Amino acid sequence: MTRICLLLLAAVVLLPGCRTRLDMGISAVNPPERMPEIHAWSKGEKLTMGADTGSRLPAAVFPVTAMELGAKVRWGKPQQPSPLDIRLQKEKAPVQENCPVIHSFFATTDGLIGWPVLRRYVWHLDYAGGRHEFREKLPETVRTWDSVAVSEWGPPMVHVDGLGECMLDSGAPHAVYLPPDKWKRFMKAYPNARVLQFSGDSPAAGGYFRIAVVPVPRLQLGRLQLEDVMVCESFFNTPHVVLGNQILNQVEVWLDGPNRRLYFRGNKPATAGQKALSLSV
Repeated sequence: MTRICLLLLAAVVLLPGCRTRLDMGISAVNPPERMPEIHAWSKGEKLTMGADTGSRLPAAVFPVTAMELGAKVRWGKPQQPSPLDIRLQKEKAPVQENCPVIHSFFATTDGLIGWPVLRRYVWHLDYAGGRHEFREKLPETVRTWDSVAVSEWGPPMVHVDGLGECMLDSGAPHAVYLPPDKWKRFMKAYPNARVLQFSGDSPAAGGYFRIAVVPVPRLQLGRLQLEDVMVCESFFNTPHVVLGNQILNQVEVWLDGPNRRLYFRGNKPATAGQKALSLSV
């Protein structure tokens, strides 16, 4: 009898956690640093993948990881096929067969999981709390937060007053990226802005890129006020404004992919009595 009671107790304690993992099929790496990360598997090996809403590929691996897993790689080629399968659970079906290898010299992860996969989940991003996670459904209390619709097709797009349609890119490190026409108008409107240079490596840019960035002490972005962020020229060819990962340091987010809605609230109080730059480009 004692043994049966212990087994029942173990089931009560352990099964809810096991059920969540099986339902979600996706394991977050915490605490999030820069781009949020999740675990994946290929050929039985555990991988750390960047969770990149800006990627249109379900999954991709970087060259060093692909070679370690036995794939042949031609360095310098922007994208090439491989025989690798990428799985979010070790024993489950792959989310990407014959996973493409994308060029990157300075990758900090094994690869990327892109929007076609991430949009299947309810994703909670709370950088201030040091975590991100995936849930079966949106908590009812979150439905009272500010929210915007997310586009049904293509990359995740939301409307921001003053900026129009903006793409959410959790793989872009800074706050706001402006396409060429809007960047020119921004620089003309703020001729005394302190312009710095930033360089990096991105598959979207085809490799190495160098862009101009402007530090902004306070930025009004729709209904949010952000502090100490970067407004930049875009690092890849897109007609849209891009909202990057730096925003997540000051905003708690629930991204409800299945129902195509973004819920958000600032996790820092707005600075009273100090004027914020309001983008309208």
